[in-house]
Amino acid sequence: LGTRELAVFHARRARAQARGLRYLATRFSAKEAFSKAIGLGIRMPMTWRACEIVNAASGKPAIALNGALADWFDERRLVAHVTVTDESDYAAAFVAASQP
Repeated sequence: LGTRELAVFHARRARAQARGLRYLATRFSAKEAFSKAIGLGIRMPMTWRACEIVNAASGKPAIALNGALADWFDERRLVAHVTVTDESDYAAAFVAASQP
């Protein structure tokens, strides 16, 4: 998890262990979907910490990129959209990446 994600994870896990685990599952799912949508998989510059799935104040999930991955993404003029969902035993995410 990235810095922002880690703070949310700790807060959710403190309230309920299951909420922390679901949070981890949705973040893993979204990062994997993002890595596939941009065609890199989990190889440089795509790293687990360089890609963060954050939430707007409204709760809408968004992708926040850091470091070399942010530069790589911007150089290609890409935009990405993400959605995540979880139930007690399953987590899923969908990412669409394209040029504007």
